[in-house]
Amino acid sequence: MKKEKINALIGLVILIISFILISHLIQTNSQYIDNIISKIKVRDFAIVFVLIVIIGTVFVPITFIPLIPIATYSYGWIQTGFFILIGEFIGAIIAFGISRKYGLPLVSRLISLEEIKKYENMIPEGNIFWAVVLIRIALPVDVLSYVFGIFEKIRFEIFAFATLLGLIPGAFALSYIGSLELKYQVIAFIMAVIVILIGYGIDMRYRIYKRKKQEALIKIENDKK
Repeated sequence: MKKEKINALIGLVILIISFILISHLIQTNSQYIDNIISKIKVRDFAIVFVLIVIIGTVFVPITFIPLIPIATYSYGWIQTGFFILIGEFIGAIIAFGISRKYGLPLVSRLISLEEIKKYENMIPEGNIFWAVVLIRIALPVDVLSYVFGIFEKIRFEIFAFATLLGLIPGAFALSYIGSLELKYQVIAFIMAVIVILIGYGIDMRYRIYKRKKQEALIKIENDKK
């Protein structure tokens, strides 16, 4: 597993732990949290939360995920899901626009050229819309909006609608997990980490297979000479 992926996995684990700790503090200090929330206007907190989601989507290193348990406690998981969806969608549109304007020099600072090429290969010439939807669901990473912005074959209207559909499952899944009891959150995140590790394993095996296949083809070409 490459260093970048190891760092990403460590970051994910830290994020999960912070999410669970905040949930634990809220669930074990509900009266204190109620007193704090009662002093804040419900509308103002919702606006702030959506703005944080937008910022966390545009500025990739920043994340809003640890705040989800607070939002679900205040508004319920369905309303929080809509807040996340709205914020992520607006942030994705902004990121796409920035990437479309400034192109590869900007995106290559956020993600390696190898990863950019991998995402590009995932997008077929036809059925681009559904490809973007599925990629959004399978790879819920904020940097995708920047990556999609440099692909000229993706029109803005296709990106926008496909992104909206692709963000729905993740937004409501996160908000629902944020409303669960602590033990169920732990189970859900353990399952998520396992799935991610399996995905990394499959990706590594595919890369090894592809490299060996290329080496075999080169060997055959050299033998012919």
